Amino acid sequence: MRLLREILTDTVEETAGRAAVACRITLDELRGDGITRAEIEAVLGELGEIPDLWDFAMGTWPDDSVTSRFGSEGGQEQYVTGLKALTSKPVVGVGRFTAPGTIAAAVWEGRRFAEEIENPSDDTDTTPYRREVTQLAPRA
Repeated sequence: MRLLREILTDTVEETAGRAAVACRITLDELRGDGITRAEIEAVLGELGEIPDLWDFAMGTWPDDSVTSRFGSEGGQEQYVTGLKALTSKPVVGVGRFTAPGTIAAAVWEGRRFAEEIENPSDDTDTTPYRREVTQLAPRA
């Protein structure tokens, strides 16, 4: 973890706000003896605020890029669920959703969270997601 911290910190310092710094991290190597969920949570817990964006990947290239014809719909969802709560930074990844109903349900769920953020029902904020306003910095 120390090496990743140093690389991210050095990159953020070097770019000095001129470019976004993204970190792609494998959530599960799908080998049985690789990275564990606890290790990923520890990395995000300690380094979650350093890069500007996190990109979650699965296993090797064939695992992460499986087509919808051969992979199950939402097959990666079990690996990414709950990890966004460990960082306030944007998180991207491929969900592998193909059925219109599943896609609509995911969009609706996101809309519900956005409404909860805009109109909280009480003073306690338990919403797991934050709306982020992102814009490019003006060119120097």
